[in-house]
Amino acid sequence: MRFLWIITALSSGMAALFILTMLLGAVAFGPGQEATSYAMACALAIVPYVFTRSVGAFSALDAPEERKRDINRLIKAIERGPDAAS
Repeated sequence: MRFLWIITALSSGMAALFILTMLLGAVAFGPGQEATSYAMACALAIVPYVFTRSVGAFSALDAPEERKRDINRLIKAIERGPDAAS
């Protein structure tokens, strides 16, 4: 899972560099090419993030005991009320 988050961080950094180079070379491009470049940069950052989150959600479904324990902790915290210290 950590590997996927590293890939996500790297792709976000590449998207930032992509936007930076687009800003520096904005004179050479037309508005259509600029919009396309920004959309590509967004996709470069968003798609790996969504993939990583979905893999994390599916891996959470594979661990029902941990999920049950977390739900029980939440129920106990709700029963204690908002004034109780954790």
